[in-house]
Amino acid sequence: AEAESMMRDTGRLCLVSEAFNPGANAIVRDLSPVYGPSTPALGDSGRPGRGRVRRTVIGATDEAAGQAEVIQQYEVLLPLSVAPQPGMVWVTDVSDDADLVGRELRIGRVIGGTHAIQRRCLAVDVRDFREL
Repeated sequence: AEAESMMRDTGRLCLVSEAFNPGANAIVRDLSPVYGPSTPALGDSGRPGRGRVRRTVIGATDEAAGQAEVIQQYEVLLPLSVAPQPGMVWVTDVSDDADLVGRELRIGRVIGGTHAIQRRCLAVDVRDFREL
């Protein structure tokens, strides 16, 4: 409970599905929440999903034009009661960092430990998706 009280961001952990829409001639992506608001089937009463998102830089690469591209990785901390899996997406709804609001972060790895008090996930922005 103490770890969860320090999770100041709120959002949704979602399953991702993609399907081809012939009418739009495009692949349509759907996010189905499994934790957070709008998941009454899982016993959630619409309360916000608690979490904490932290940014880390994992490196930079040189572009041909001589500019460096910073690659950011995110760490998403979730309560132990949540079972994130690689490929799921965390969508931040409320955060002290306004730049994180609305950002979709794809979970790449879930790191556990024997004395874990929270779920620690490594993630990348869906817009900048690269394998972790």
